[in-house]
Amino acid sequence: MLVKTKAVVINRLNYSDSRIITHVLTPELGKIALMVNKSKGKKSNGKAGYFQSLHLLNLEFSYKEKRNIQQLIDAQIAARTNDLAVNFHKQNVVILLAEILNRCIKEMEPDQELFQYVWHAVLMFDELDKAAVNFHLYFLTHLMKYLGFEPGNQWNDHNKYLDMDAGLFVGDANISSSCLTEKESSIIYRFMNYSGDEIPHNGVSNTDRRLGIEAVLSYFNHHIPNFGRLKSYDVLKAVYH
Repeated sequence: MLVKTKAVVINRLNYSDSRIITHVLTPELGKIALMVNKSKGKKSNGKAGYFQSLHLLNLEFSYKEKRNIQQLIDAQIAARTNDLAVNFHKQNVVILLAEILNRCIKEMEPDQELFQYVWHAVLMFDELDKAAVNFHLYFLTHLMKYLGFEPGNQWNDHNKYLDMDAGLFVGDANISSSCLTEKESSIIYRFMNYSGDEIPHNGVSNTDRRLGIEAVLSYFNHHIPNFGRLKSYDVLKAVYH
């Protein structure tokens, strides 16, 4: 079957000197693997170069349900994200978010709402200026909703601690070893409730930003099997701390 669709690139792996395997997120088929031929020579069309993390593409490929890796026929840039390509901070965040998406999204599970969220969030990130420093907290706290483990109640003076097992903010009487601290919980709740236009560019210290992302990753680790340690976050810490 011939498929034409939008796609968000998640990652790429060198398969051989002449081919790569890339994972992409699509609205109709979910996350799929594609075999892409590397282009060589003067007549090269350079399609393999399009498959960089969080690039937004229009794809055409041959699809067979029982085949684990589909064969790419053609790829075109669907929307250019010029700042993501040159901004050093954004490049590091893109690598982190792509690694998280790869671990969270299982293959062949189509989700139109998740796809639309990721697609529009990438475009938003490309346009952000000073607020880009906090985009990863916005993206991940909102991603929880689409993955099915957004906290089920509100943070307030009586429910200050996010119980990661229960997925609820709880009070002093229900604190357990699976609870985040009051500070970590409040940061998560704060970013959960921002719209894209409200992402702050100041008012979040480096310490709070670090606390927030590590709390979010702990929460993901509680809910995503085999989530594990992220190499990209270790790199991000080394760069900014």
